[in-house]
Amino acid sequence: MKRIFTLLLVTLSYASFAQIGGNEGASRDENTTSIQELDVRNAILIYAAGSELIVRSTNSAVEIDQVRVFDINGQMISAEQVFGTQWNMNMSGKAAGIYIVAIEANNKSFAKRVFVTGK
Repeated sequence: MKRIFTLLLVTLSYASFAQIGGNEGASRDENTTSIQELDVRNAILIYAAGSELIVRSTNSAVEIDQVRVFDINGQMISAEQVFGTQWNMNMSGKAAGIYIVAIEANNKSFAKRVFVTGK
């Protein structure tokens, strides 16, 4: 009888232990913490509103460091240091067309195209 009781106690202890450690290693759930990298490219909007070319960060953690604007032929028409989350450029007098806007933000660089009407 003592042997059956000991066997039952060991079995129940093992079942409880297996249930507590049932995460099967490194699984993630809603309680797992991690460091997520900011998606700088999607946090910055580039658009033309009338004759204004606007570059704006939608995330306060993403600061714009530099903006360069090129025409379709690759000629640089503006290069400015920016210390903030928004930058504007008056495009009146510039030809309507596609412009390439190169941005540096949070130590990352990328470029996007934008159509400007030039009105």
